[in-house]
Amino acid sequence: MTLINLLFKNNHLNLSKLVIAPKIWTNFGGLFIMKLTDENKIEMYRLNKEGYSYKELSKKFKIDPSNVRYMVKLADIHGETVLIKGKNNYYPPELKLDIINEVLILGHSIKSTSLKYALPNPALLSNWISKFKENGYNILEKPRGRTSKMKNNNKKIEKNELSKVEQLEKELEYLRAENAVLKKLREIRLKQSQTKKKQK
Repeated sequence: MTLINLLFKNNHLNLSKLVIAPKIWTNFGGLFIMKLTDENKIEMYRLNKEGYSYKELSKKFKIDPSNVRYMVKLADIHGETVLIKGKNNYYPPELKLDIINEVLILGHSIKSTSLKYALPNPALLSNWISKFKENGYNILEKPRGRTSKMKNNNKKIEKNELSKVEQLEKELEYLRAENAVLKKLREIRLKQSQTKKKQK
């Protein structure tokens, strides 16, 4: 029996007065961690300016102190409106590459670079760098929006045509290799026959 059921049974909760709060908790490894809304972030930032420590805010909002510290610094640099989550945060490939290069080439830290470019969290940049290395130090851009069936069909046709060309190229390479082997065998046999004639 759950805690809520026990409370109802013992008349500690009145169903008519019960208000269901928005879903702001997530289960992470058995622990319930608060999902911060935009309002929570603004409140947290303002409370910090009123004197609340990172540790106190961490306990109040059930998030890691390092995340509190990052969000406060982010708002200090770019203003508290930066804490409001945009619906379509799009980062062009050129910008991504510039940001990644600041870490890999210039040697700046992931945290300081994330703050400079107002990224919502340093984990986003870490993820970009990992994918950048996995893809052979290239930025692979995911297509935005829905692709039409016609485009998908064209891609399938192109893929089939490419596979046919590749298959023909492989067959041609095989035939060339086979001819080279046969030619070598003829040369060996010719030398052997010439050697036998000389011995006679």
